[in-house]
Amino acid sequence: LGLDFVEKAIVMTVVRNPFDLYVSSYNWWRQIAIFNERLSRFACLVKNMSFPEFLRSPLGIGRINEHCGFQADWLSGGESCPHIHQLYFENLEADLKDFLAEKELISKNQKDCLCLPWINKTERKGYQKYYDDSSADLVYEWNKEFIIENGYKF
Repeated sequence: LGLDFVEKAIVMTVVRNPFDLYVSSYNWWRQIAIFNERLSRFACLVKNMSFPEFLRSPLGIGRINEHCGFQADWLSGGESCPHIHQLYFENLEADLKDFLAEKELISKNQKDCLCLPWINKTERKGYQKYYDDSSADLVYEWNKEFIIENGYKF
C-alpha cells in the first residue's frame, strides 16, 4: 500500500472495560460459542465453570473469546501510530458518530440517523456481580496499565 497511504489512513479501534470484557467473554462462550461447531467443545467446558474458574482457565487467561492476547496487546498507539482513534465500547454509538462527523465522513445532520445494531449480545447481570475479590484483583493485575491509561474502574 505504501507508507504515504498508511500515514494518511483513518484508523480507529474500540476498547472496553476489562472487567466487563471478561464477563462478556465468559457469557459469549456459554451462550454463543456453543453453537459454533469449531468451538463447541471448548464452550462445553466453560459451561461447567464458575466465572473465577473460567478466568484461571486457558480459555479465560490471556484470551478474549477465541482470540489470544489482551486488549493492550492489540493496540499500537502512541508515537508509533499516533493517528489511531480510540473509541469506547461503553459509549460506542456516540463516540462513533462524533468520530465520523469529525472526519467529515458524515454530516452533523446524519449523526442522528446512525444507529448501530447489537450483535452477539448475551444475557447477563452487571459485571460486578461475577467477581470475588481474588478474581477482580487478577483482572486488574493482567490489565493494570490499560485500566489506568483508560480511566477504568471496577
